[in-house]
Amino acid sequence: FIEEKEMTNIINRTVQELLGAYYKLSGTTVLASEIWFGFLGILLVSYYILPGKRVKAIIKGDDYKYPVNGFYSFALLLVIFYIGVFLHWWRATLIYDNFWPLFTVVNLFSIAETLFLYIKGTYLISAAERKKNHTTGSVFWDLWYGTELNPRLLGLDFKYFGYRPLIIGWAMLILSMAHEQYARHGTISASMLLYICFTWYYTLDYLWVEEKICSTWDVLAENFGFGLVWGDHLFYPFFYSIQAHYLIDSINREPGGIKFFDLNVFQIAAILGVYVLGYVIFRQSNSQKDLFKREGKDAIIGGKKATTTRDGRLLTAGWWGVARHINYLGDMLMAIGWTLPAGFSSLIPWTHSMFFIPFLMHRERRDEAKMSQKYGETYKEYCKIAKWRILPYVY
Repeated sequence: FIEEKEMTNIINRTVQELLGAYYKLSGTTVLASEIWFGFLGILLVSYYILPGKRVKAIIKGDDYKYPVNGFYSFALLLVIFYIGVFLHWWRATLIYDNFWPLFTVVNLFSIAETLFLYIKGTYLISAAERKKNHTTGSVFWDLWYGTELNPRLLGLDFKYFGYRPLIIGWAMLILSMAHEQYARHGTISASMLLYICFTWYYTLDYLWVEEKICSTWDVLAENFGFGLVWGDHLFYPFFYSIQAHYLIDSINREPGGIKFFDLNVFQIAAILGVYVLGYVIFRQSNSQKDLFKREGKDAIIGGKKATTTRDGRLLTAGWWGVARHINYLGDMLMAIGWTLPAGFSSLIPWTHSMFFIPFLMHRERRDEAKMSQKYGETYKEYCKIAKWRILPYVY
């Protein structure tokens, strides 16, 4: 149990750290703009020219083929980044050094892209297309939710592409912070190394099976407006790397120097257990869902032909027979797993989980309403099979 005095100290430190972040807010700089647009430029060129399979959209009547080359885009970016470091064009801590100017640049870019997409979806497409995209007619809500389901221009799908700055930008921010820890302290702590392994494995896995994003609710059902644009470009990469920010200076010091192993074997094992369990649930459940959306009843799940509701519309095999939103449990456990290396001496690294878990709980409620409306009696049947929402026997 945490004593009252210690809890007071934790809260005081958290407030001081938040105020410190506020005072670091910065305007735009030329260098930050060059970093952002150079980063986007490499990803954009890679989208068009790098090899990779093409995967057809799942949405009926949509013949667009998504380029699955995000993994190679990331590899190319890393090669360019480290060539620049080797030739002394920039420091390995470049992104961290310009974190707050970048924060402002990306905010402004997200607003500009949202306005462009609003104009495109409101005035530059046909009335039939506008009707199909389910706009609200309210300027505010159409800006927020978007005016097109999958806005495209010159072969670029803005929504699909938008996930690359998110996942790759997040990984590059974390990498830069690890370099900053090494520059300050001459070592990478066990906590930071564990955090990097977790987040980078997630990044590489996402990019390796990038086509699975095409079967998610975001791609299939949500228009691309400010909520997703700002989330992809700024909120997720900048906020979800908060643990790495904290870990830079959260390092054990001893009279003889800095201690690398700031976690003992049992702590590392427990943290690994939480993360691996979350990852297995997350990856397997999403893979099963993606396979079912592509192959229907012919999908093989767990070595057997998939079981479904009577009308074949909803999957009841694998993880989807355990809980109706079991993938969110995987998300939650992974988020906790990659925050545990930061410990409990500050609330700052836990603000990610404090936001993310309630967000998923709210999203689960929204999903339930949408699924119930869409599938009617079929969804009632499914609820009798998968009785739990997220956590079996609890919720």
